[in-house]
Amino acid sequence: MHPMHRSREDGQYFLKVLIPSYAAGSIIGKGGQTIVQLQKETGATIKLSKSKDFYPGTTERVCLIQGTVEALNAVHGFIAEKIREMPQNVAKTEPVSILQPQTTVNPDRIKQTLPSSPTTTKSSPSDPMTTSRANQVKIIVPNSTAGLIIGKGGATVKAVMEQSGAWVQLSQK
Repeated sequence: MHPMHRSREDGQYFLKVLIPSYAAGSIIGKGGQTIVQLQKETGATIKLSKSKDFYPGTTERVCLIQGTVEALNAVHGFIAEKIREMPQNVAKTEPVSILQPQTTVNPDRIKQTLPSSPTTTKSSPSDPMTTSRANQVKIIVPNSTAGLIIGKGGATVKAVMEQSGAWVQLSQK
């Protein structure tokens, strides 16, 4: 159970994350050099929506990552670091979209929510509405899988939050 979609090719997964528009340039790099290098180093395929092509209800761009779980972890770690590096006056909290299910997770805890990284630390989750955008991860999941993530009576999402220390929130449809 995780918000990645397995492709038909063995070992390949897809992950969609939202990127604040202010951080896209540092992820792409001059002339696309940074993203090309990241693809070479990780073996992942990375596609970013065009400038001004935002996820509905946000000012954030969609980043589609395809690769192994290890490649997704590496790319996502790089993206989270770039977002954290942005100056505080640029990195503002943005509202969580309520148009489609997505999760909001603390990037310091993201690896703990993936199956390849066992949990060793527990802490109290913080409210995502008061957490700066630099400390949030927004993952897009299809409506059809939201129930799997939530689990019966919310059991799965509660377990993920308890085990990881992350705050996980699925927005309304």
